[in-house]
Amino acid sequence: MKRTKRLFTTTVALLMLVGVPIIQPAASAPTQMDATDDPEVTGELELETDGCRTQREKHRGRVVAKGKTCLRIYTYDSSAETDDERNYGVVWLQSNLNSRRGWCGSKVISDVDLPNNVTAESRAPKRLQLNRRRAYETSLTATAGGAGIGEETTISQDQILFPEKVRTKVLADKNIFRLRWVGREKRKLGFASGAEFSWEQGANPGGISFRLNYQLRRGPC
Repeated sequence: MKRTKRLFTTTVALLMLVGVPIIQPAASAPTQMDATDDPEVTGELELETDGCRTQREKHRGRVVAKGKTCLRIYTYDSSAETDDERNYGVVWLQSNLNSRRGWCGSKVISDVDLPNNVTAESRAPKRLQLNRRRAYETSLTATAGGAGIGEETTISQDQILFPEKVRTKVLADKNIFRLRWVGREKRKLGFASGAEFSWEQGANPGGISFRLNYQLRRGPC
């Protein structure tokens, strides 16, 4: 997926009116992230592959929720790091759960399955305890395991998080990078998570897959 930068030039005419107050427009409320939204990337990462998946949950023949998940895999420029034994990259997963009227999400688990020859180096976010809705930026700094010598390399995405708990971890026995949210919310949920990973030079880090699991509750949320 290639991103094309476009430059728009806007000419603004300024009109001075004496004695007329200037009313500033109200700031618009932030909107929820969509899984297909591109994260902001700076530095030494190159997008290698991306893919999205949509799933629908039905109850008595009626769709009661829709889940969407997009995985992006980046590689770290090998000329910008000094590790002679390993290569580096980033897996970045964005997901949504959108419940329909009368239903709410109570648990979301998004997983990235990593091959056995891949090691997770760092991850974001770590752990959040929420008592109210809040805007949040998931941001990961990739350092090639501390061997990076190029410009600062980051990947980030804004989203709206809802109570109560958000946590990521790596299940070592299965080599799964997991984000888990627990709460009770009828509005559109959005999550972004990322992990820097490494593999031996000369090896192939292929075979990375992803999935989204969730639980729904019926009734007021």
